[in-house]
Amino acid sequence: MRSTAFDLARTRQITFAQLQTLMAITEAGSLVAAAEALNMTPAALTARVKGLEEAMGVTLFSRTPNGLRLNSAGDAALAHVEGIERAVKEMLEAMEDLRLGRGGRLSVAVVSTAKYFAPRLIAAFVAEHPKLELKFLIGNRDKTISLLRSHEADVALAGR
Repeated sequence: MRSTAFDLARTRQITFAQLQTLMAITEAGSLVAAAEALNMTPAALTARVKGLEEAMGVTLFSRTPNGLRLNSAGDAALAHVEGIERAVKEMLEAMEDLRLGRGGRLSVAVVSTAKYFAPRLIAAFVAEHPKLELKFLIGNRDKTISLLRSHEADVALAGR
């Protein structure tokens, strides 16, 4: 089994800029074109690549007369970098949804006597907020108040 401390130390050496470099070189087809796309000098880009390869402990590119080409380790790294890029994009979208009130979680406690009209109200609310994760809790009055006090429910519905 690998040491977690070792893995964490390695991940702290890798930067998003280095990962971006891997993608940029692959997309641009050459180190010079990638450096231009990233507004960097080729020397600075080369230093980034070297730092990334050192942090990963493998060579990611084959150096050919035609420039850098991903080797098998580079192909594997690129697949993971693309996954990281997707994950970061999804995280930013989720944060935007939370910021704008379009997503997140909402726990609604309903007194059992309100269970007949509450579902229609909740359904209309959820239709307006499709990315919202809803938790629906039904109980007696004391249980509903307890859920509010313990912060297990965000909102409560009750009727008389």
